[in-house]
Amino acid sequence: MSGWQFTQAAWGRALLTSLLWAGASLAYAQTAAPAETSGEFYRQPAAAEAATALPQQTAPTQGTTTPAQGEAPAQGETPAQDPGAIAVEKSRKLSRTFAAVPGKSYMLETRYGRVQINTWSRKEIRTDVEVLTRASTDEKAQQLQDMIQVQLQENDPATGGVSARSRFGLMPKECWSKRRIYEVNYTIWLPKNTPLKLQNTFGEISINGDLTGSTDLAVHYGQLRAGRLDGAQNAVRVSNGQATVAYARAATIDACYSRLRLSAGRTIELRNNYSDIDMGTVQDLTVHSKYGDVVLGTVHSLSGSSGFSKFSIDKLDNKLDMKVQYCPAFEVRNTGKNFRQINLDGGYSTFLLNFAADAGFYFDVNTDHGKLLVDKDMVKVASEESSEATSDMQGSFGVVQARNASNVNIKVRYGNVRFNR
Repeated sequence: MSGWQFTQAAWGRALLTSLLWAGASLAYAQTAAPAETSGEFYRQPAAAEAATALPQQTAPTQGTTTPAQGEAPAQGETPAQDPGAIAVEKSRKLSRTFAAVPGKSYMLETRYGRVQINTWSRKEIRTDVEVLTRASTDEKAQQLQDMIQVQLQENDPATGGVSARSRFGLMPKECWSKRRIYEVNYTIWLPKNTPLKLQNTFGEISINGDLTGSTDLAVHYGQLRAGRLDGAQNAVRVSNGQATVAYARAATIDACYSRLRLSAGRTIELRNNYSDIDMGTVQDLTVHSKYGDVVLGTVHSLSGSSGFSKFSIDKLDNKLDMKVQYCPAFEVRNTGKNFRQINLDGGYSTFLLNFAADAGFYFDVNTDHGKLLVDKDMVKVASEESSEATSDMQGSFGVVQARNASNVNIKVRYGNVRFNR
């Protein structure tokens, strides 16, 4: 082969290689280049598009299906990427009315929703229920509807009265979601003297109107609001929630990891754990409290125990009998002139008692690793025994009445006692 022929062949191979590389580059460019943009990164599915439309302003009927409102996907997440996105809401309504028989109770057990109690003058009990379910498709929303059953009975075998119960079946796996996908809401009308037992979990109870029948009200992970509970027996239980009661004639209250406000009451028994308690005026109060601050208004008579918390009384009228442990501040801001008795037994606690300007009483204060702090001009010491760690002082404060004299007896370990006017 001549040199010219060799050169010509080499150039031919080079030309063929160049053409192949050019074709490959063009194909890669066509594959990698983005399509023309139209200002839309994704298109919503038909169901999701319907969810963004404004609903008609009509009340849903029984078994209605409506687009869900206000349930936007998580940030950076499209409906197609979030299979649990809420696009459909289904509603099912039930209503039953039964005769209200004097002395027969109304009982309700439910979860995941609101309970509203209304009183009226009719001699009947009406229960309205709405079951709401939300899902990404109509089929899943219906599956949730089928999972929830409501049982309404006129003569409950267990109570003998009217009852309502929410029953929840097994959650379909394909319906799982981080969102609130169902709720069961009750609205009840009944005579105010109907004995009432309500229990709601993950929801709220709201009582509009005063009740004269006995009540048993329980809320877990929710909120309770009630007016006057004038029945002879009332029970209030709240855990991991809040409760507000305007008045209770006689009540047993259990609070756990909650906040409770009672504006007024006559005879109250309180059991408190890890809750903050605020009460107004109470006639007779028994308290057993741990790990939660207690704030009281005016109390006629108070007894019980408290530990690991602050405890304050705005005014004590008559009697106080408490055992206190690990209370950094147990305070009575005002004491009625004619109070009868104060008995306090404390450990690792500080007592601060304020008395009226014209108050007079006998006292016996025993301290261990503590002391009585009082203006010497206010007291007359009858006897005093003290050592390096202990002290026992007896005497009188102010001018003591000859008859029906008041008494203050205090024992405290590792804490001080202070008397003020």
